[in-house]
Amino acid sequence: MRGCIVTVAMALLACALISCSSSQTEKTSGAAQKADDKGSYVVTAGGAPVLRLTLEPGAQAFAGKEASEPTTVVSAKQMHHFYIWTVSDAKTIDEAVAGVPTLIKSEFVGLKPTVTKDVTVAGVKGKSLFGEGTEADDGDPGSAEVVLFAMGGHVFAACVHGEGDAPALNRNFMMTALDSARDPSSAARPAATGARATTQEARPLQTPVLSANTVEHKDVAYGGPDATMDVLDIYAPAHAAGAPVLIFIHGGEWTKGDKREISSKPKFLNEHGIVMVSVNYRLSPKDKHPAQVDDVATAIAWVHKHIAKYGGDANKIVIMGHSAGCHLATLVGLNPEPLAKVGMKPSDLRGVVAWSGGMYDLAERANGTGMYPPFIRATFGETKEAQQAASPITYAKNAKGGPTFLFASVDDDRSQSSRDASDMMVKAINAAGGTAKSAILVGKSHFTANHELGAPGDKTGQQLLDFIASVTR
Repeated sequence: MRGCIVTVAMALLACALISCSSSQTEKTSGAAQKADDKGSYVVTAGGAPVLRLTLEPGAQAFAGKEASEPTTVVSAKQMHHFYIWTVSDAKTIDEAVAGVPTLIKSEFVGLKPTVTKDVTVAGVKGKSLFGEGTEADDGDPGSAEVVLFAMGGHVFAACVHGEGDAPALNRNFMMTALDSARDPSSAARPAATGARATTQEARPLQTPVLSANTVEHKDVAYGGPDATMDVLDIYAPAHAAGAPVLIFIHGGEWTKGDKREISSKPKFLNEHGIVMVSVNYRLSPKDKHPAQVDDVATAIAWVHKHIAKYGGDANKIVIMGHSAGCHLATLVGLNPEPLAKVGMKPSDLRGVVAWSGGMYDLAERANGTGMYPPFIRATFGETKEAQQAASPITYAKNAKGGPTFLFASVDDDRSQSSRDASDMMVKAINAAGGTAKSAILVGKSHFTANHELGAPGDKTGQQLLDFIASVTR
């Protein structure tokens, strides 16, 4: 579940990950909160302030439920992230260094030897540890960097990670904030300014690729409560009339992502006579569930009412999600409540496509390892009951008479959990009298399944076209 302009893959440091370290972590500041009006954010340990950071205006920070989970710091635009925590049983940086390779390896498979180098953070000497391997959650190649430094009698660790090289913009956000770090009891230090130079982006840009006959309508308000976020883009073939419609819901752990990150999809779909709509929605941690699914439902209702003006057929709507978008698409396709709020029902949809997802049982995933538990709890709540109420699997019993579902998964052997989750949904929907099937996206990773869909040489796009044709006849 990942994506942004430089595609920042979030959260190396979930609870189980840190527990593998030889060092223990202290509880940092709890609950979602913004920095104060001067951009100052205080990290606490044992209830006491131990570090002050100066962040960009509007940035937020939130801690995990358990003491072993780090504070996640999120930029104002929800695009860049890093993690910071205290290493409670390490008195020196060298003591903390010993536990970091094990900590990183618990999230990455086949990690190459860790590279350690000296760095300077906020005027004090520290260590940077870098490792490469395969992300345990989705099997894509990845890298992780942990920066260790000591200040005010505490040893701190901060982390950024991502697929490919550690995302450049993510690291800039972290290092700029760390350069402003100070002991709260010390005299104020001016905040660092400017971003550090970068050499390489982690992933290609996913900006829309259009066909010669594409008619584009950008930033159309669909009537949600947030005038900035609740907008959509429409890509229609010129002179289209009565065409099938695909509504795309982006991923990004419910915390980031954008409707413009759609790569070749508009060109591909338009050239096959399909109108594409790409939707933005409110993001966590600023807006909690059910904000995301309610926005998606509101966007669907807008499309249903207005798409004929753009050449689409309101009776031929298919919704599709990638990563976290798979969760939102399946939830709105199975739980009647979000669409009921806007005067619709799931049976008004012809199909639902989940394109490389796995967050269908949030309660189960919240108790697991990997990157997702902090995001699930931050977005959907701390309790099992709240997580179950937001899980698509809970509503599979409603599938009879609803849309047809397609669950597509990548085929590498490191993504078995995603395929298992898709198989679970297919079985539950069919057992309830609905219609669902699975598909394998041969040769794709979680990222390339989305980015390369419909691009020259891609073969998986035909699977999508066949599904749309079958449900919109």
